[in-house]
Amino acid sequence: HVLGILSRYYSRPARRSNTARMYIEIADGLTEILVLDNVGPKAAATFACATADEQTYYAMSVFTSAGLDAQNDQITVAGPSEARRELCRRLSAFVACVMPAILPSGLYRGDSTALSAPLPLLLMPLCE
Repeated sequence: HVLGILSRYYSRPARRSNTARMYIEIADGLTEILVLDNVGPKAAATFACATADEQTYYAMSVFTSAGLDAQNDQITVAGPSEARRELCRRLSAFVACVMPAILPSGLYRGDSTALSAPLPLLLMPLCE
């Protein structure tokens, strides 16, 4: 499952941090949300979202219910560039640190067209 891949990849950096982090993956009408802190997973959910309004609503709902702090905790958004940009813009009205997902430099060695694949597919080999 997508959340399993995201959890395996992002759990190492989350354990070295004093802040909680929310990771959002937008793909094929679904919004996958994972929240990690330095102890481990705090929340994980999948929502069918047709609009940026729905994505924002569900992201902020999980953010709030997981007890994250809008001034100190972070949100990282992955997905198609236009959808990612729009969701980052909307979420930054509520949370101080919202940014797009940064792909690991090791992924740039191959064909650049492969980078258009969904983030979980790109991360899967790095989790093994």
